[in-house]
Amino acid sequence: MPEVHLLVFGDQTETAIPMDELYQYAHESKYISQYLQNSFDAVQNVLDSLSDTEKERFKFDSFQSVAERVRLDKTPDIVLRTLVLCVAQLGSLIFTLENDSDLRNSWASQNIMIVASCAGQVPAAAAATTHSIDDLVAVAPEIVAISLRVGLDVDRRTAALSNDRTGSWARAVIGISGADAQASIDEFHKIQGTPQSKVPYVGATSAWATTIFGPPSTLQSFFSSNPFGTSRVIELPVAAVFHAASLDRPDTAKITGPASILQKFWLKDVCFLSSEDGVAFKPQRLDSLVSEAELNMLNRMTDNEKVFNAVKLKIKDKQVAITPIVATKVSERLKKALGEASATVRTELLVGGL
Repeated sequence: MPEVHLLVFGDQTETAIPMDELYQYAHESKYISQYLQNSFDAVQNVLDSLSDTEKERFKFDSFQSVAERVRLDKTPDIVLRTLVLCVAQLGSLIFTLENDSDLRNSWASQNIMIVASCAGQVPAAAAATTHSIDDLVAVAPEIVAISLRVGLDVDRRTAALSNDRTGSWARAVIGISGADAQASIDEFHKIQGTPQSKVPYVGATSAWATTIFGPPSTLQSFFSSNPFGTSRVIELPVAAVFHAASLDRPDTAKITGPASILQKFWLKDVCFLSSEDGVAFKPQRLDSLVSEAELNMLNRMTDNEKVFNAVKLKIKDKQVAITPIVATKVSERLKKALGEASATVRTELLVGGL
């Protein structure tokens, strides 16, 4: 029985970012070399449009240097963190497709499934709509530029709530359901009278944990009341608000931009599951698909339990080969959910040390 190829894109909690490895491989691959240079140019074009203060804040001379900067920060700048993840994921995808002919053939024939978490949905949209490495390399720099604009948007939305970036804006509570977490939040809000804009909220849920977002001071106050007893709470390296359904809908047309190359590619037969509910995206143009990915990141809750259950239903009794695209953590969770007997995680061909 043939395997189902499943591409998995991780989120900002992934730490093994293969930026140095990409630059090393660029000496051997015209695709990676072209991709890195054109993406750097695309990013600089976006930065040139910013204020002098923002230019100074975000300036860097290479993706390697900005990846190192992110690695060293306890709570990395969310704009740069989002950018670095996208650059690494698209580069890793190109590298993997170059070196894995079995996967490349399945991808080119649109015979794959795609799962992506949070910021990974934007580069995943490019994987879902291109079917040759030449096309992927051509569109990838614009996707990288979009990831920077997404980071800028979430940064500004976060600053409107609080300018405190010294601590985590997201904490994962192990073994607590989204409904139980929301009930505790509602009780906290009722007692404390926290302003609606600063009330903690459930941004992501799964079978193993629920992630609660909010300003660091508010989260500190909320968790100091010990609402979940002995349940383990993990601070995530995310210093911004994601999956915030209570905030205004982002201007996806402005974030995505008008680049004509985004109108050349279409999602057709590839099964790309939405992180919101595990439902496969309908056929649509890449610019529209990227906008949906942005809404999933910024304005919609992630439900990994629904996503993983959707994968189970679609693969039925078939064997699954999971290929992580900077997605070590989520790939292992997905393997566990599908069952050791039916799913294997392919060794990432390009592994970073971040």
